[in-house]
Amino acid sequence: LPGAHTIARWITSPRVLSGLKRLRQTTHIEGGGLLTQPSAVLSLTEGEDAVLGRFDRSVRKNLRQADRQGVRVDAAVTDRHFDDYYTIMAQSRRSLGLRMFPRRFWDLHRQYLSDLDRASFYVAYLGDMPLACLGAGWGEIWVTELLSGTSDAAREGSHFSGEALKLKIVRDAIARGVRYYDMAGVR
Repeated sequence: LPGAHTIARWITSPRVLSGLKRLRQTTHIEGGGLLTQPSAVLSLTEGEDAVLGRFDRSVRKNLRQADRQGVRVDAAVTDRHFDDYYTIMAQSRRSLGLRMFPRRFWDLHRQYLSDLDRASFYVAYLGDMPLACLGAGWGEIWVTELLSGTSDAAREGSHFSGEALKLKIVRDAIARGVRYYDMAGVR
């Protein structure tokens, strides 16, 4: 884990402080959990079939298409997975004209959140080609999206990796007993 000085410097940075101010505006949900102003909260209490049934027809079609194409989603638990996650984030941020955080930031981010069991990171693949990535932040009764990205290869084709990533989070959340999925993510 990073030293106390590194964490203190990061926590007091203007970007983090402005994010913490936004977190004060919270919505209370059943069980005392907190979500940051959700705009797309999906209830998972009825199980996977019911959740899938509430998805728009086009989303279900895209999920079937992704399955036929062989898109798979892996939890980013190995260094190779996280290398792919970092590469996708770099490509995605570059395509949007955004600055990429240094690799050390991502490694500390991954280690800190993973050690607390507060986050999971996922990568969607077509064969060995990484397509997209998505992070999930875990609470006791909710899960929310963290940082996501799409590779250059995914933007050139129709692989529906975003839908496949969200379905993986739905399945993992139901397996954990999580009741709500904030699909809008942390802002």
